[in-house]
Amino acid sequence: EKAIKPLLEILNNKRIYFGSAVALSLGDMGSEEAVRPLIDCLKVKKEYFFSDEIAPMDRKIIVEALCRIGQPAIDNLMKAVGDRDKNTAIGAIEALSRIGEPVVIPAIERLNHWNPHTRQQAIDILSGIGEPAVADLVKAFGQDAWFVRQGALEAITDMKLPFHGDYIEPILKALSDNSIEVRWRAALVLSQIPNKDTRIVPALTELLSDESVKVRCAAVMALGNMKDGRAVKSLISALDDPELIVVRKAVMALGEIGDPHAISVIVKTANKYSNRSKEVRGACFIALEKLAAQWSGEGLVTMVKGDSDLVVQQRAAIILGKIGNPGAVKALQEVMNSSETHIGVKLCAARALRLIK
Repeated sequence: EKAIKPLLEILNNKRIYFGSAVALSLGDMGSEEAVRPLIDCLKVKKEYFFSDEIAPMDRKIIVEALCRIGQPAIDNLMKAVGDRDKNTAIGAIEALSRIGEPVVIPAIERLNHWNPHTRQQAIDILSGIGEPAVADLVKAFGQDAWFVRQGALEAITDMKLPFHGDYIEPILKALSDNSIEVRWRAALVLSQIPNKDTRIVPALTELLSDESVKVRCAAVMALGNMKDGRAVKSLISALDDPELIVVRKAVMALGEIGDPHAISVIVKTANKYSNRSKEVRGACFIALEKLAAQWSGEGLVTMVKGDSDLVVQQRAAIILGKIGNPGAVKALQEVMNSSETHIGVKLCAARALRLIK
Protein backbone atom coordinates (compact mmCIF):
# COMPACT_ATOMS: atom_id res chain seq x y z
CA GLU A 1 0.00 0.00 0.00
CA LYS A 2 2.90 2.36 0.70
CA ALA A 3 4.09 1.85 -2.88
CA ILE A 4 0.78 2.83 -4.45
CA LYS A 5 1.06 6.59 -3.92
CA PRO A 6 4.55 7.00 -5.46
CA LEU A 7 3.53 4.71 -8.34
CA LEU A 8 0.49 6.86 -9.00
CA GLU A 9 2.70 9.96 -9.03
CA ILE A 10 4.93 8.30 -11.63
CA LEU A 11 1.85 7.26 -13.64
CA ASN A 12 0.59 10.84 -13.69
CA ASN A 13 3.97 12.23 -14.75
CA LYS A 14 3.61 12.25 -18.51
CA ARG A 15 7.33 12.77 -19.06
CA ILE A 16 8.26 9.46 -17.46
CA TYR A 17 8.98 6.71 -19.97
CA PHE A 18 8.29 3.67 -17.81
CA GLY A 19 4.58 4.33 -17.25
CA SER A 20 3.62 0.98 -18.78
CA ALA A 21 5.56 -0.97 -16.15
CA VAL A 22 4.00 1.17 -13.42
CA ALA A 23 0.49 0.58 -14.80
CA LEU A 24 0.97 -3.17 -14.79
CA SER A 25 2.43 -3.07 -11.28
CA LEU A 26 -0.63 -1.19 -10.04
CA GLY A 27 -2.77 -3.78 -11.74
CA ASP A 28 -0.94 -6.60 -9.99
CA MET A 29 -1.51 -4.87 -6.66
CA GLY A 30 -5.27 -4.84 -7.34
CA SER A 31 -5.49 -1.27 -6.14
CA GLU A 32 -8.95 0.27 -6.48
CA GLU A 33 -7.27 3.64 -5.88
CA ALA A 34 -5.43 3.20 -9.18
CA VAL A 35 -8.55 2.60 -11.29
CA ARG A 36 -9.50 6.21 -11.97
CA PRO A 37 -5.92 7.33 -12.81
CA LEU A 38 -5.53 4.34 -15.14
CA ILE A 39 -8.80 5.22 -16.89
CA ASP A 40 -7.57 8.80 -17.27
CA CYS A 41 -4.53 7.43 -19.10
CA LEU A 42 -6.84 6.10 -21.81
CA LYS A 43 -7.46 9.62 -23.04
CA VAL A 44 -5.45 10.65 -26.08
CA LYS A 45 -4.71 14.34 -26.13
CA LYS A 46 -3.88 15.95 -29.46
CA GLU A 47 -1.12 18.07 -27.95
CA TYR A 48 1.02 14.96 -27.54
CA PHE A 49 1.58 15.01 -31.25
CA PHE A 50 2.67 18.63 -31.31
CA SER A 51 4.94 18.80 -28.28
CA ASP A 52 8.00 17.12 -26.79
CA GLU A 53 5.86 15.06 -24.41
CA ILE A 54 5.81 11.28 -24.92
CA ALA A 55 2.85 9.58 -26.60
CA PRO A 56 0.21 8.07 -24.33
CA MET A 57 0.61 4.48 -23.18
CA ASP A 58 -0.63 1.71 -25.40
CA ARG A 59 -4.32 1.12 -24.64
CA LYS A 60 -3.65 -2.62 -24.39
CA ILE A 61 -1.32 -2.02 -21.42
CA ILE A 62 -3.89 0.05 -19.56
CA VAL A 63 -6.68 -2.42 -20.31
CA GLU A 64 -4.47 -5.26 -19.06
CA ALA A 65 -3.76 -3.37 -15.83
CA LEU A 66 -7.48 -2.72 -15.27
CA CYS A 67 -8.25 -6.39 -15.94
CA ARG A 68 -5.69 -7.41 -13.33
CA ILE A 69 -7.48 -5.23 -10.79
CA GLY A 70 -10.70 -6.98 -11.78
CA GLN A 71 -13.97 -6.59 -9.89
CA PRO A 72 -12.97 -3.46 -7.89
CA ALA A 73 -12.60 -1.65 -11.24
CA ILE A 74 -16.08 -2.48 -12.58
CA ASP A 75 -18.05 0.51 -11.21
CA ASN A 76 -15.60 3.10 -12.51
CA LEU A 77 -15.24 1.29 -15.83
CA MET A 78 -19.02 1.26 -16.26
CA LYS A 79 -19.03 5.03 -15.81
CA ALA A 80 -16.13 5.38 -18.24
CA VAL A 81 -18.07 3.52 -20.95
CA GLY A 82 -20.19 6.65 -21.32
CA ASP A 83 -17.20 9.01 -21.48
CA ARG A 84 -17.24 11.52 -24.33
CA ASP A 85 -13.65 10.63 -25.11
CA LYS A 86 -13.83 7.80 -27.66
CA ASN A 87 -10.59 6.14 -26.58
CA THR A 88 -11.69 6.08 -22.96
CA ALA A 89 -15.02 4.50 -23.84
CA ILE A 90 -13.43 1.87 -26.11
CA GLY A 91 -10.80 1.00 -23.52
CA ALA A 92 -13.43 0.66 -20.79
CA ILE A 93 -15.54 -1.67 -22.94
CA GLU A 94 -12.49 -3.81 -23.73
CA ALA A 95 -11.56 -4.06 -20.06
CA LEU A 96 -15.09 -4.93 -18.95
CA SER A 97 -15.41 -7.58 -21.66
CA ARG A 98 -12.17 -9.19 -20.53
CA ILE A 99 -13.09 -9.11 -16.83
CA GLY A 100 -15.99 -11.29 -17.90
CA GLU A 101 -18.73 -12.88 -15.82
CA PRO A 102 -18.77 -10.39 -12.89
CA VAL A 103 -19.66 -7.69 -15.43
CA VAL A 104 -22.77 -9.46 -16.79
CA ILE A 105 -25.31 -8.23 -14.23
CA PRO A 106 -24.38 -4.52 -14.33
CA ALA A 107 -24.24 -4.71 -18.13
CA ILE A 108 -27.69 -6.34 -18.34
CA GLU A 109 -29.05 -3.51 -16.19
CA ARG A 110 -27.87 -1.07 -18.85
CA LEU A 111 -30.10 -2.76 -21.42
CA ASN A 112 -33.05 -1.20 -19.53
CA HIS A 113 -31.71 2.33 -19.86
CA TRP A 114 -33.85 4.87 -21.72
CA ASN A 115 -30.83 6.10 -23.70
CA PRO A 116 -30.24 3.98 -26.85
CA HIS A 117 -26.54 4.87 -26.75
CA THR A 118 -26.28 3.36 -23.27
CA ARG A 119 -28.07 0.22 -24.46
CA GLN A 120 -25.62 -0.09 -27.34
CA GLN A 121 -22.73 0.16 -24.87
CA ALA A 122 -24.22 -2.72 -22.89
CA ILE A 123 -24.47 -4.77 -26.08
CA ASP A 124 -20.82 -4.08 -26.87
CA ILE A 125 -19.76 -5.21 -23.39
CA LEU A 126 -21.88 -8.36 -23.40
CA SER A 127 -20.81 -9.32 -26.91
CA GLY A 128 -17.21 -9.20 -25.76
CA ILE A 129 -17.88 -11.35 -22.69
CA GLY A 130 -19.25 -14.17 -24.84
CA GLU A 131 -20.88 -17.37 -23.60
CA PRO A 132 -21.07 -16.47 -19.86
CA ALA A 133 -23.48 -13.68 -20.87
CA VAL A 134 -25.79 -15.78 -23.06
CA ALA A 135 -28.10 -17.09 -20.32
CA ASP A 136 -28.77 -13.59 -18.98
CA LEU A 137 -29.27 -12.20 -22.48
CA VAL A 138 -31.80 -14.90 -23.22
CA LYS A 139 -33.68 -13.91 -20.05
CA ALA A 140 -33.77 -10.35 -21.39
CA PHE A 141 -35.96 -11.58 -24.29
CA GLY A 142 -38.86 -11.58 -21.82
CA GLN A 143 -38.56 -7.91 -20.86
CA ASP A 144 -41.37 -5.51 -21.69
CA ALA A 145 -39.44 -2.97 -23.78
CA TRP A 146 -38.96 -4.09 -27.38
CA PHE A 147 -35.62 -2.28 -27.63
CA VAL A 148 -34.29 -4.37 -24.72
CA ARG A 149 -35.33 -7.57 -26.48
CA GLN A 150 -33.72 -6.37 -29.67
CA GLY A 151 -30.55 -5.36 -27.83
CA ALA A 152 -30.24 -8.81 -26.29
CA LEU A 153 -30.73 -10.46 -29.69
CA GLU A 154 -28.13 -8.19 -31.25
CA ALA A 155 -25.59 -9.16 -28.61
CA ILE A 156 -26.25 -12.87 -29.15
CA THR A 157 -26.03 -12.46 -32.93
CA ASP A 158 -22.65 -10.75 -32.62
CA MET A 159 -21.29 -13.56 -30.43
CA LYS A 160 -21.80 -16.27 -33.10
CA LEU A 161 -21.66 -19.03 -30.50
CA PRO A 162 -23.07 -22.56 -30.62
CA PHE A 163 -26.34 -22.70 -28.72
CA HIS A 164 -27.63 -25.23 -26.25
CA GLY A 165 -31.22 -26.48 -26.28
CA ASP A 166 -32.16 -24.25 -23.32
CA TYR A 167 -31.51 -21.14 -25.40
CA ILE A 168 -33.67 -22.12 -28.41
CA GLU A 169 -37.10 -21.71 -26.79
CA PRO A 170 -36.91 -17.95 -26.01
CA ILE A 171 -35.44 -17.26 -29.45
CA LEU A 172 -38.32 -19.15 -31.07
CA LYS A 173 -40.76 -17.10 -29.00
CA ALA A 174 -39.08 -13.93 -30.27
CA LEU A 175 -40.15 -14.92 -33.81
CA SER A 176 -43.73 -13.99 -32.89
CA ASP A 177 -42.80 -10.74 -31.12
CA ASN A 178 -44.86 -7.63 -31.90
CA SER A 179 -41.73 -5.77 -32.98
CA ILE A 180 -40.55 -6.24 -36.57
CA GLU A 181 -36.98 -5.60 -35.48
CA VAL A 182 -37.12 -8.34 -32.85
CA ARG A 183 -38.64 -10.87 -35.27
CA TRP A 184 -36.01 -10.01 -37.86
CA ARG A 185 -33.15 -10.29 -35.40
CA ALA A 186 -34.45 -13.60 -34.02
CA ALA A 187 -34.48 -15.07 -37.55
CA LEU A 188 -30.90 -13.94 -38.06
CA VAL A 189 -29.85 -15.58 -34.79
CA LEU A 190 -31.48 -18.86 -35.78
CA SER A 191 -29.73 -18.79 -39.16
CA GLN A 192 -26.41 -19.02 -37.33
CA ILE A 193 -27.34 -21.88 -35.01
CA PRO A 194 -25.89 -25.26 -35.99
CA ASN A 195 -28.35 -26.87 -33.59
CA LYS A 196 -30.66 -29.28 -35.49
CA ASP A 197 -33.63 -28.58 -33.25
CA THR A 198 -36.72 -29.84 -35.12
CA ARG A 199 -38.71 -26.75 -34.11
CA ILE A 200 -36.56 -24.24 -35.98
CA VAL A 201 -37.56 -24.94 -39.60
CA PRO A 202 -41.36 -24.89 -38.97
CA ALA A 203 -41.00 -21.68 -36.95
CA LEU A 204 -39.01 -19.96 -39.71
CA THR A 205 -41.43 -21.25 -42.34
CA GLU A 206 -44.27 -19.40 -40.63
CA LEU A 207 -42.32 -16.16 -41.02
CA LEU A 208 -42.49 -16.47 -44.83
CA SER A 209 -45.96 -14.93 -44.59
CA ASP A 210 -44.87 -12.14 -42.23
CA GLU A 211 -46.14 -8.63 -43.01
CA SER A 212 -42.57 -7.29 -43.11
CA VAL A 213 -40.39 -7.78 -46.20
CA LYS A 214 -37.36 -7.50 -43.94
CA VAL A 215 -38.53 -10.38 -41.77
CA ARG A 216 -39.49 -12.56 -44.75
CA CYS A 217 -36.02 -12.03 -46.25
CA ALA A 218 -34.34 -12.99 -42.97
CA ALA A 219 -36.45 -16.14 -42.71
CA VAL A 220 -35.62 -17.15 -46.30
CA MET A 221 -31.88 -16.61 -45.73
CA ALA A 222 -32.02 -18.56 -42.47
CA LEU A 223 -33.73 -21.51 -44.16
CA GLY A 224 -31.13 -21.46 -46.93
CA ASN A 225 -28.27 -21.40 -44.45
CA MET A 226 -29.71 -24.37 -42.58
CA LYS A 227 -29.81 -26.47 -45.79
CA ASP A 228 -32.76 -28.47 -44.49
CA GLY A 229 -34.84 -30.25 -47.16
CA ARG A 230 -38.01 -29.72 -45.11
CA ALA A 231 -37.94 -26.06 -46.13
CA VAL A 232 -38.01 -26.68 -49.91
CA LYS A 233 -41.79 -26.71 -50.33
CA SER A 234 -42.21 -23.46 -48.39
CA LEU A 235 -39.36 -21.77 -50.25
CA ILE A 236 -40.93 -22.76 -53.57
CA SER A 237 -44.13 -21.05 -52.38
CA ALA A 238 -42.04 -17.98 -51.52
CA LEU A 239 -41.20 -17.66 -55.24
CA ASP A 240 -44.69 -16.14 -55.61
CA ASP A 241 -43.93 -13.40 -53.08
CA PRO A 242 -44.90 -9.91 -54.38
CA GLU A 243 -41.49 -8.51 -53.45
CA LEU A 244 -38.65 -9.24 -55.90
CA ILE A 245 -36.01 -9.25 -53.17
CA VAL A 246 -37.82 -12.09 -51.37
CA VAL A 247 -38.13 -14.05 -54.63
CA ARG A 248 -34.42 -13.58 -55.37
CA LYS A 249 -33.38 -14.73 -51.90
CA ALA A 250 -35.78 -17.71 -52.05
CA VAL A 251 -34.18 -18.84 -55.31
CA MET A 252 -30.70 -18.58 -53.79
CA ALA A 253 -31.86 -20.45 -50.68
CA LEU A 254 -33.14 -23.30 -52.88
CA GLY A 255 -29.76 -23.41 -54.58
CA GLU A 256 -28.05 -23.65 -51.19
CA ILE A 257 -30.25 -26.54 -50.07
CA GLY A 258 -29.55 -28.36 -53.34
CA ASP A 259 -32.77 -30.34 -53.65
CA PRO A 260 -33.33 -31.43 -57.30
CA HIS A 261 -37.12 -31.10 -56.87
CA ALA A 262 -36.65 -27.33 -57.02
CA ILE A 263 -34.92 -27.31 -60.43
CA SER A 264 -38.00 -27.16 -62.68
CA VAL A 265 -39.53 -24.40 -60.54
CA ILE A 266 -36.31 -22.35 -60.70
CA VAL A 267 -36.26 -22.70 -64.51
CA LYS A 268 -39.90 -21.52 -64.66
CA THR A 269 -39.02 -18.59 -62.40
CA ALA A 270 -36.14 -17.62 -64.70
CA ASN A 271 -38.55 -17.58 -67.65
CA LYS A 272 -41.26 -15.79 -65.68
CA TYR A 273 -38.97 -12.89 -64.90
CA SER A 274 -37.37 -12.67 -68.37
CA ASN A 275 -38.61 -9.09 -68.84
CA ARG A 276 -39.12 -8.10 -65.21
CA SER A 277 -35.95 -8.55 -63.15
CA LYS A 278 -32.37 -9.27 -64.13
CA GLU A 279 -31.54 -9.74 -60.45
CA VAL A 280 -34.05 -12.58 -60.03
CA ARG A 281 -32.89 -14.25 -63.25
CA GLY A 282 -29.27 -13.91 -62.17
CA ALA A 283 -30.13 -15.63 -58.88
CA CYS A 284 -31.86 -18.41 -60.81
CA PHE A 285 -28.73 -19.17 -62.81
CA ILE A 286 -26.50 -19.10 -59.73
CA ALA A 287 -28.86 -21.66 -58.15
CA LEU A 288 -29.05 -23.78 -61.30
CA GLU A 289 -25.27 -23.83 -61.54
CA LYS A 290 -25.10 -25.25 -58.02
CA LEU A 291 -27.63 -27.90 -59.02
CA ALA A 292 -25.94 -28.73 -62.31
CA ALA A 293 -24.88 -32.22 -61.26
CA GLN A 294 -28.45 -33.23 -60.46
CA TRP A 295 -30.36 -32.63 -63.69
CA SER A 296 -30.33 -32.99 -67.48
CA GLY A 297 -30.47 -29.31 -68.36
CA GLU A 298 -34.01 -29.39 -69.70
CA GLY A 299 -35.11 -25.90 -70.69
CA LEU A 300 -31.59 -24.47 -70.94
CA VAL A 301 -31.20 -25.27 -74.66
CA THR A 302 -34.11 -22.96 -75.47
CA MET A 303 -32.46 -20.20 -73.43
CA VAL A 304 -29.12 -20.61 -75.19
CA LYS A 305 -30.71 -20.45 -78.63
CA GLY A 306 -33.36 -17.80 -78.20
CA ASP A 307 -33.27 -15.77 -74.96
CA SER A 308 -33.29 -12.01 -75.41
CA ASP A 309 -30.63 -11.50 -72.71
CA LEU A 310 -27.07 -12.25 -73.85
CA VAL A 311 -25.91 -12.89 -70.29
CA VAL A 312 -28.65 -15.50 -69.87
CA GLN A 313 -27.61 -17.19 -73.12
CA GLN A 314 -23.99 -17.34 -71.96
CA ARG A 315 -24.78 -18.65 -68.48
CA ALA A 316 -27.19 -21.26 -69.84
CA ALA A 317 -24.45 -22.53 -72.19
CA ILE A 318 -21.93 -22.75 -69.34
CA ILE A 319 -24.35 -24.68 -67.13
CA LEU A 320 -25.07 -27.12 -70.01
CA GLY A 321 -21.34 -27.76 -70.20
CA LYS A 322 -21.13 -28.41 -66.46
CA ILE A 323 -24.08 -30.80 -66.64
CA GLY A 324 -22.27 -32.70 -69.39
CA ASN A 325 -25.41 -33.98 -71.14
CA PRO A 326 -24.51 -35.29 -74.64
CA GLY A 327 -28.05 -34.48 -75.71
CA ALA A 328 -27.16 -30.79 -75.71
CA VAL A 329 -24.28 -31.16 -78.20
CA LYS A 330 -26.40 -30.70 -81.34
CA ALA A 331 -28.04 -27.53 -80.05
CA LEU A 332 -24.71 -26.06 -78.95
CA GLN A 333 -23.22 -26.80 -82.37
CA GLU A 334 -26.14 -25.03 -84.02
CA VAL A 335 -25.48 -22.02 -81.81
CA MET A 336 -21.81 -22.12 -82.80
CA ASN A 337 -22.59 -22.27 -86.52
CA SER A 338 -25.28 -19.60 -86.60
CA SER A 339 -24.23 -16.25 -88.05
CA GLU A 340 -26.80 -14.53 -85.83
CA THR A 341 -25.23 -15.76 -82.57
CA HIS A 342 -23.30 -13.19 -80.53
CA ILE A 343 -19.56 -13.90 -80.28
CA GLY A 344 -19.77 -14.06 -76.47
CA VAL A 345 -22.45 -16.75 -76.65
CA LYS A 346 -20.39 -18.68 -79.21
CA LEU A 347 -17.38 -18.68 -76.89
CA CYS A 348 -19.49 -20.02 -74.02
CA ALA A 349 -21.01 -22.67 -76.30
CA ALA A 350 -17.50 -23.73 -77.39
CA ARG A 351 -16.45 -24.00 -73.76
CA ALA A 352 -19.55 -26.09 -72.99
CA LEU A 353 -18.79 -28.45 -75.89
CA ARG A 354 -15.26 -28.98 -74.60
CA LEU A 355 -16.64 -29.86 -71.17
CA ILE A 356 -19.17 -32.33 -72.59
CA LYS A 357 -16.67 -34.07 -74.85
